[in-house]
Amino acid sequence: WRAAIPMAQQKRFTHAALAHLSYGIAYEGFAALRIWEGGLPSGVPISTTASYLIIGAVIMLVFPYFIYRGYRWFTRLIAFLVGLRAIALIGVLGGFQLPFFYDREPFFLKQMSPDWVYVAALAVTLVTLFLLVRAAWDLGRAR
Repeated sequence: WRAAIPMAQQKRFTHAALAHLSYGIAYEGFAALRIWEGGLPSGVPISTTASYLIIGAVIMLVFPYFIYRGYRWFTRLIAFLVGLRAIALIGVLGGFQLPFFYDREPFFLKQMSPDWVYVAALAVTLVTLFLLVRAAWDLGRAR
């Protein structure tokens, strides 16, 4: 059982959940657009692509619910993962190949879109990260 969350803290979790939902919609939309345009990396089978989209849709819908419900440690874990995504985006914009993404994230193997797409993704990622961190660590709480 969880204790009731104070209203101010619940607002932070609500904002974080909405931000993560927006983040999911942006990424799922970008992935679907890339696939629609035929922009898959060579050698990636359609079954992998379908799995990627299905898993992404489930994450996009389920994760914001857990964040909204105020699961602090879950929100902290998601904030950490979103932080890794921000590092990867900065690496792509800087022209770096990040070894921990090789063979795991085909869209980070090389820059596949114009810079503005990655800058927009980085902006959405950083806003989401900020709101997740604010909720998970209760930043802004009166002391």
